[in-house]
Amino acid sequence: MPELIRKAGRKSPPKTRPHAIRKPKDVCFEKPGDVIQIDTLTLTIAPGRTVKHFDAYDVFAKWTVAKPYSQAAAANAADFLAKVTAEMPWPIKAIQIDGGSEFMAEFETACQDNEIPLHVLPPRWPKLNGAVERCNGAWRYEFYATVDLPTQIDKIAQHVDAFQHLYNPVS
Repeated sequence: MPELIRKAGRKSPPKTRPHAIRKPKDVCFEKPGDVIQIDTLTLTIAPGRTVKHFDAYDVFAKWTVAKPYSQAAAANAADFLAKVTAEMPWPIKAIQIDGGSEFMAEFETACQDNEIPLHVLPPRWPKLNGAVERCNGAWRYEFYATVDLPTQIDKIAQHVDAFQHLYNPVS
């Protein structure tokens, strides 16, 4: 009987990104604004109704900026970056993201235009973005699970802004 031979699937070459790079191992972040971790969270707020929650978290200052959208698109991520740069109380020196498609295209261009280095984490390593993942948990369990929300994104955004100001430490 002939032996079955399995051929290994070809791996496609990594996509080249115009601005984003892997975080160099020798780069250290030591003060507020040095690195802002950004991630998205998908939440079901009603049957058949989801919200894509964008969250930015400063690891050292424990400061968060958040905004809900109807979809996790690169254009929405670029819009969110404008909110983050406007609301962070210090200049942003670098952004750290996972490899999600929402952080490509317009988002990457916006980072490049603002001269903000963009560090992409390796696939399947969420622990490297642990601070924002923990912050996502706070949003999920301390906000979305406890607040009776409307179904319109702009109304949800008002509630998110109010909670965000309660979450951030007072200087």
